[in-house]
Amino acid sequence: LLDDVTVSDSTVIVLPEASLDVSVAEESQPDLKFSNAALELHSNLAIQFKTNAGLFESSSYKNPYVVFHFNGNEKTVTEYKVENGQYVFTFTDIAPNQIAEKVQATLHADWNGADVAGTPLSYGVSDYCYRMLKNSAVVNNDAYAELRTLLVDLLRYGAMAQKFTGFTGETVDAALTDAQAAWGTTGTPALESKTSTSYATVENPTASWTNVGLVLEDAVTMRFKFRTDSTAGLKVKITSDTNAEGWVIDAADFQYEESTGKYYVDFSGFHAGQMRESVYVTVYNGDTAVSNTLRYTIESYAHKYQTADATQYPYFAELVKAMMRYGDAAYNFAN
Repeated sequence: LLDDVTVSDSTVIVLPEASLDVSVAEESQPDLKFSNAALELHSNLAIQFKTNAGLFESSSYKNPYVVFHFNGNEKTVTEYKVENGQYVFTFTDIAPNQIAEKVQATLHADWNGADVAGTPLSYGVSDYCYRMLKNSAVVNNDAYAELRTLLVDLLRYGAMAQKFTGFTGETVDAALTDAQAAWGTTGTPALESKTSTSYATVENPTASWTNVGLVLEDAVTMRFKFRTDSTAGLKVKITSDTNAEGWVIDAADFQYEESTGKYYVDFSGFHAGQMRESVYVTVYNGDTAVSNTLRYTIESYAHKYQTADATQYPYFAELVKAMMRYGDAAYNFAN
């Protein structure tokens, strides 16, 4: 992710809470524990871990923070949001092929000068999905039809990502019942390429677009490559169908590819429901456009690779189609 790209609240889809039913041993002071969890659908996946604000506002607990362990790494998060009487700590950067893996979250706080740690909670994206798919309110109320579809399509996207990255065990969608599986999207998504390197043009451009594509790692990241003789004073501005103000990436954050002599910028400011939405990318020098405007969508990438050779790229065609089914389900849920 680019540190200088401001991501607004519109770039995330937050799913409903799931209760955790966490029990811990009795202590002389109130238990430090989480009460609920929810998913955030950015360009990658994130889990919100929530704890009741009253735990800190009516006791001697102060300065809460969470220590996360995931995929062999430790991360301490001290920042939190206060929403609906809860403190919300968010763990980000979960890749689709990791949705069956557990995030271990431990809530800490100061208790009269001593650091106190609650009982660690292990929780993953798939835990949330299956818990919600068994929730009687979700199962029996068609007001949640879009959520059911989204959860099943997310599990199938994760399963295909597992296969693409070489996982050979039981995939994350294997536990779906026939009834749950029927809630998912079927068929091949209709895909269209909207790629244009000259959506809008300028006279005598000094920067020219050479390549566009995606980087499919922990996030769905768009990558835009261009040539220019000098980056002095340059910036890349990205707007979209729903964000005319857009994002700006300064020259200090351009990446240089020595093997080709090209520069590139990465952009991951979209949430999962924006895979068919166009971005418009232009190089500026000050307030003057010095490149043609490039139009691109995540869908355009999927369109290109929906018939990728399975021998050369095992599971890749099915991965991009599963990604688009998930993206369409996220759009339908968000809207």
